[in-house]
Amino acid sequence: MLLDRHFLLVLAFAILPLSARAEPPCPLGSLEWMLGNWVQKDETSRTIETWLRRSPDRFTGLGETKTLATGEVTFHEDMNLVERQDGIFYIVLASQNDDPVSFRLTSCGPQEAVFENPDHDFPMRLHYALRGGNLWADVRGANGEGFEVTFTPDSPSD
Repeated sequence: MLLDRHFLLVLAFAILPLSARAEPPCPLGSLEWMLGNWVQKDETSRTIETWLRRSPDRFTGLGETKTLATGEVTFHEDMNLVERQDGIFYIVLASQNDDPVSFRLTSCGPQEAVFENPDHDFPMRLHYALRGGNLWADVRGANGEGFEVTFTPDSPSD
């Protein structure tokens, strides 16, 4: 009898890590509002952000800034939103980094999502929201330094 209890206790602790997976605050499908082609233009440059659904557990994205005068690419990043057993992650490989950087989805609501990586130098926090039909992104570091970008839906004539 004591042996049976001991066996059940060991079995329970062996199974616990499998059942203790981190549930994301929302499913990847609830972030479909990010999908599409988005653009932000100013006097000197054009920045695009494009998101596509590749599978039920993966969106892929591309971010790129080009100068209007020459068309030179001044910034490029490949992005993925991936739903895994341990959560949803925004994984980015940017031109200024040698390795991909992962940000965990920490909160979400209707048409809003926050991704964080407190161990990364900059940025540490990415906050996306759909506001008035535009894709808004707030990019922040440890001391609040950062920037905001508002993307409008891209049209073929842009």
